[in-house]
Amino acid sequence: GLNSDHLGVRLSFAHRSFGDDSDALYLELNGNRRVSDRVRLLAHVGWLHHDTTNESFPGLQRQHLDLRVGAGMVVAGCDLQIAWVWSDGERARYPSSTEVDHSALIASLSRAW
Repeated sequence: GLNSDHLGVRLSFAHRSFGDDSDALYLELNGNRRVSDRVRLLAHVGWLHHDTTNESFPGLQRQHLDLRVGAGMVVAGCDLQIAWVWSDGERARYPSSTEVDHSALIASLSRAW
């Protein structure tokens, strides 16, 4: 991958993804922009491609897109992020049910050691 202060791009390859004979590629673009000393805007776009055959997983969607847009801030030495995430995960291997909303508002808290 390639990274700068505000933008990063990475291409990942998985041989025999999920243990079957298919490979997978994942391309992601990540960005962030500080709006103050503690707050930054965040964005992510990801594209996943499976080369799974229809015989291995009938009806499996072979291309997936995911998005994440939000804000992060430093709170008591931790990174608090609130973001809207979306995936076109129709007919994906996960989630286990296709009767789900493919977007959500997510809050996360992490601390680097």
